[in-house]
Amino acid sequence: MHGAILDFVGQQYLTANMASLKTTGTIVVIGTLSGTDASIHLGQLLGRRLTVRGTALRSRPKYEKMRLIQTFQERTHAFFASGRLGAIIDRTFPLAQAAEAHRYLVTNQTIGKVILTVD
Repeated sequence: MHGAILDFVGQQYLTANMASLKTTGTIVVIGTLSGTDASIHLGQLLGRRLTVRGTALRSRPKYEKMRLIQTFQERTHAFFASGRLGAIIDRTFPLAQAAEAHRYLVTNQTIGKVILTVD
């Protein structure tokens, strides 16, 4: 595989996500925060041999969710431990500024996670 994108947003980001993939890349749609209807540029899909997959956890039984979590942990732990994979943190706010953190999230300008810290 030549790159993968885990897409939590769906509709709004699909076109840009497809454009950012290398040939034979994959998009896995795991959320639809911006909507469920989206258009796919079939020329990009076919010409660059891209793969678009969809999945959902909510409708799965608990035992299946646990199995997926365990498999993910087994396959990725070494990458997180070595620093090859990690979360992108946009900003950190103290818990006392939770309202300000929420206002920041609503602006939709974040690139990464917004974290509340407890002192």
